[in-house]
Amino acid sequence: MLDQCTLGVLSIGNVPFCFTVERPWLNNAPNISCIPAASYPVKWVVTGTSGNRNGRGLGVENVPDRTLIRIHVANVADEVQGCIGVGLQRHDFRRGQGVSQSRAALSKLMDIMEGQEAILHIFNP
Repeated sequence: MLDQCTLGVLSIGNVPFCFTVERPWLNNAPNISCIPAASYPVKWVVTGTSGNRNGRGLGVENVPDRTLIRIHVANVADEVQGCIGVGLQRHDFRRGQGVSQSRAALSKLMDIMEGQEAILHIFNP
């Protein structure tokens, strides 16, 4: 975990799939903190966030004291407000560390997830 962001790896079936970027840990404060370590359902939801598919996107459900958490396009932490951005590579931008090729990563993730639900396990090593 870094001062300006939280970087992670999203795995599917214990196989690394893509990288993630979130805001830093700020005591689970809505819109400004990464998600606390735990397991959460991921479901298709109606959304207006970037990278949605036919008005639907991937929502992270049942996060304590938080709502409207989405997995969406973002390269650096200041592009998410308590959500998770995904990318195919880690990258150092002038604005800070993050992920690149975010649209491609989200598109591939949505293809894999089409019509399915999942459990997202967030842990701190």
